[in-house]
Amino acid sequence: MDATSRERVSIVERAGIILAGLSIDMAINYPMWISAKRVSAGLTMPRLGEVYKGSGSLMFAMGPMIVVQDATTAVVLRSLDGKLDPTAAQAASACVAGAVGALTVGAQIEAVITRSHAIQQTITQTTWTTFRTSGIVALVAPYGAMMIAAREVPYAGCLFFLSGCIDPM
Repeated sequence: MDATSRERVSIVERAGIILAGLSIDMAINYPMWISAKRVSAGLTMPRLGEVYKGSGSLMFAMGPMIVVQDATTAVVLRSLDGKLDPTAAQAASACVAGAVGALTVGAQIEAVITRSHAIQQTITQTTWTTFRTSGIVALVAPYGAMMIAAREVPYAGCLFFLSGCIDPM
């Protein structure tokens, strides 16, 4: 999908498609994602009441993250327009967008959610505890942010690049 074809889908249509996909992702994928995070951190599997702990915060954060990724994709696409083959430009813009979204929004909320499960506090309590004990830097640039960004490069590259290859009927 090049810059021109990207503009054929209105912002409202893109938002609706993204919201539908995000809702399904939260319902199905979030329990597996948080279970994997907990087990890898040496915690037990989440109890039934913890399965969706933090999912609302993550879903709320996805809005700004998707806005950042969408804007980054548009900027990179426009800057690469005519310089690269449209397919390569779309792939590159999607990968860059994943890293930017992760570094500006994703890593921060992911760190708070994971920490809240580890210390058994609510998301709000964990945010304040982290701020009081480690300062604003721990919230803005949490440990592991670069790895989260590295993970998002292929994820966003596949998700946004491949979605750009789908031709609507």
